[in-house]
Amino acid sequence: MWLTAVKPKRMMIQTYQRDSNRKHPLLGLQHIVECVSVGPTEKRYYLCTLCKLTLATHMVIKHVLSFDHIYCYFKAWHPSTLLSKECYKDWDKALASMILDFAKQTEEILGTADIKQVNLEPAKFNSVNFTCYSEALKELESITKEKKESSLITSIKPGKKLERHTVSAAPLAFLYKLYCQDCNMIFKTTAQYFKHVSQGKHKEMLEKIFAKAERPDRCDQPVRTPSLGLYKYLKESFYQNQPAVVGVPLVVTCVSTQVHVEPIYICFACQNCFCEPILKQHFNSPKHLIRTLLYQNPWRLPFAWESLDLKVLKSEAWEEEKERGPNQMMLKVLDMPYWMFWSLIPSYPKVMASLELHHTFLKREVPRCETYSKLKENERFPLLGQQFLVIHDMVKQHQCPGVGFVCLLCKRRLSDEECHAHVFSREHVATFLMLVLCVCSTILLHSLHHSAAPPPHDTQHPAPSTQELDRLSNSGFTSSSAPYRQDEEKH
Repeated sequence: MWLTAVKPKRMMIQTYQRDSNRKHPLLGLQHIVECVSVGPTEKRYYLCTLCKLTLATHMVIKHVLSFDHIYCYFKAWHPSTLLSKECYKDWDKALASMILDFAKQTEEILGTADIKQVNLEPAKFNSVNFTCYSEALKELESITKEKKESSLITSIKPGKKLERHTVSAAPLAFLYKLYCQDCNMIFKTTAQYFKHVSQGKHKEMLEKIFAKAERPDRCDQPVRTPSLGLYKYLKESFYQNQPAVVGVPLVVTCVSTQVHVEPIYICFACQNCFCEPILKQHFNSPKHLIRTLLYQNPWRLPFAWESLDLKVLKSEAWEEEKERGPNQMMLKVLDMPYWMFWSLIPSYPKVMASLELHHTFLKREVPRCETYSKLKENERFPLLGQQFLVIHDMVKQHQCPGVGFVCLLCKRRLSDEECHAHVFSREHVATFLMLVLCVCSTILLHSLHHSAAPPPHDTQHPAPSTQELDRLSNSGFTSSSAPYRQDEEKH
């Protein structure tokens, strides 16, 4: 039997478009022109009138799925949706998720499109210079004009800016479980947890962790069902289809099942303690959102930002938590004796000091802080000039005492919304880098001055003239930088 070599057929873009298992939307097909040489040996070549490129058959699918083509599509059809191209140098899951979201939205608005096709006789096909986009387009346009067909250039009507869909909280109630910090046990429902804390093993563990209670006469009191407002809040968000609550794995709920009392929440991201009445306010605050991203993965934050989009940041934070997997989706509860609970003052430093001997149990299963870590082959996230940020007490007329923020480097007060993200803003980063440049210039001038100075009694190396020193000074090395150098040395 003779073996016949069979050349595998290349997948055509139309076949890929009709594939029901295709995962990626195909954008801008109305800008793709397919040139076909009709005859026994069918040849094809493609033009993308959006990107102004000619493409071989084996390159067209790859091109339509490329970021360059997708970016050109959004800049043409939804101009203000994406930032400048330089902002998207690193392709990651978050960026892919955002592009996929926008792609689905534009498909819903504009629908799917088909590529244009031009059939040519072999001789005419061979005469078209497909190595040059402009020449090929000019030739094909003249052919379609002779046939009285429509132009190959698709007219574009720019649409409105696309916004990321609000992150759905639908999977939240299914993902989050209850975790007993004392016993290192996980429970799917509150009923299971409440049953657990009423049993002897849990009580024995409390005695083991916190030693004997100061007043053992209360130890045999009936177990009180603890208030778990955070779990209730998560369920409400699910049933009311509200945005996802982020940063829950970084919060520990402190309760005492020996008394009926509202819990105290410890947020390790914000380094803050708060009670039930301000639960929603804390989780919905920009501070908690930004601190959560700084804690888990600061590279999801926009370095040198000019304007912050909190919806995008919330989406990034939720994507980060989903990537970490369901094992971290736990509502952590630390039960303690009533005497220990009553000694807690809702202040992060004081609570951490009161529970100093029990940090092992308090921080159990709390994810490690990644603020200063090298993540995913990145260097540490640059938080420049933090020493210039000052927090101070502030009392406004007819209002409760609060705090204010000042940046000594940028020489201005900071609003509540921007203070937590100011350190990686464009204004602060640029000011810091200018300071560093100024300090380096001063050090360089000092070095040049000493290297140019002649040794004592050296007649072969005369001192530089005043004119030369003035020239060095005028080149940007000025004495006004000296105070900054002194400050920098102190830091």
